[in-house]
Amino acid sequence: MLEKLTLARFKSIYHAEIPLGPLNVLIGENGTGKSNLLDFLSLMKSAAQGKLGQSINTMGGLGNVVHYAASERSFGWSAEFRDVGKEARLFYSGEVAQRGSTGGYVVDSEELERPPYPNQKQNFKFLSAERGRVRIMKPRTSGAKGGDPSDQQEREMDYEETDQELVISQIRDRHSYPSLYETSRLMADWGIYRGFGSDALKNMRDSQLFNTSEPLRLNPDGSNLVSILQQLGNEPRYRPIKLRLYEVMEAVFPDFSELNTPITAGGRGALTYGSRYFDNVGIPAISMSDGQLRFLGLVVLLLLPDPPALIAIDEPEIGLHPDMLSILVELLREAAEKTQILITTHSPRLVDSMKPSEVIVVERPDGKTTFEQLSEEALDPWIERYSLGRLWTMGRFG
Repeated sequence: MLEKLTLARFKSIYHAEIPLGPLNVLIGENGTGKSNLLDFLSLMKSAAQGKLGQSINTMGGLGNVVHYAASERSFGWSAEFRDVGKEARLFYSGEVAQRGSTGGYVVDSEELERPPYPNQKQNFKFLSAERGRVRIMKPRTSGAKGGDPSDQQEREMDYEETDQELVISQIRDRHSYPSLYETSRLMADWGIYRGFGSDALKNMRDSQLFNTSEPLRLNPDGSNLVSILQQLGNEPRYRPIKLRLYEVMEAVFPDFSELNTPITAGGRGALTYGSRYFDNVGIPAISMSDGQLRFLGLVVLLLLPDPPALIAIDEPEIGLHPDMLSILVELLREAAEKTQILITTHSPRLVDSMKPSEVIVVERPDGKTTFEQLSEEALDPWIERYSLGRLWTMGRFG
């Protein structure tokens, strides 16, 4: 789990510390910077896949990534992780800076370390990189958590590769460098969902090629929804997930009976919706409403048995009837028992169902985004009389 994230000079975030738990709900006005946090998570996911340059270019170049008021043309981060591979805690930090005056960039520094081993005072650094000098510190024996420090003898290695990508993204030897490899794999596996917009809705309505890749992960563009539903319906090990999916759909749509994925021309699959009003007739996905498809996508995303290490969803309430939100919250809580969840929202009704410690207020005084976790103690005595959503609309926070 990502327990704490510190960002510097990234878009509207000049400097901010963001504490994170299993379930995190970001609230705030439009333009405060909620989506910029998702942008950073998306960038790090791409960077861990060796696509840092591609991601920066997609965002308009480094000039559009660095905070406008920053004198240093760079952005940096520090992340605290828990339970990565065999390590109980890891600290990963880095900085990306402008190179020269051409607008190019370089990964200026990068570190991965763990707390000191017993009888040692300093953190053990698996990786230390600065301005082109890279040191990868490999324990002679991997050891277990908190192992005997006498077994941990460092061996320095020079590592020469591109300085425009993260070092951890260039590590392929998981056995020799497990902490570097696992940290990169963890971030590369994050799921960032911007809501199921028009492109995703079109993909859900179109026929799709069947893809039986494991683990089951719903693509952000909805392009493998049919494949996932086909596997849920055909494989006995996924039967509990299918039953839970049907239970949720029946609770929201009274006419719901089943979902089918009949094979169309070319061996592709298409989604059909079974209604109790029309026996033996599958309603094609093209005739399903946007709200039905968006809700189906969210349910599938949150119910899958082997989720990414982190799922971030931008405004999941968009296009949904308010009565759906109580069930959505229930699904978010179920998913938070398996993985880490982060969402942004403008819905007081959704916030009503949260604990104060799960709500992070995002504001932008003086053009610099801040993140503040709510405190139940600070809301006394209001919390005894009003719901969180009501306090939000009353202006008691946010």
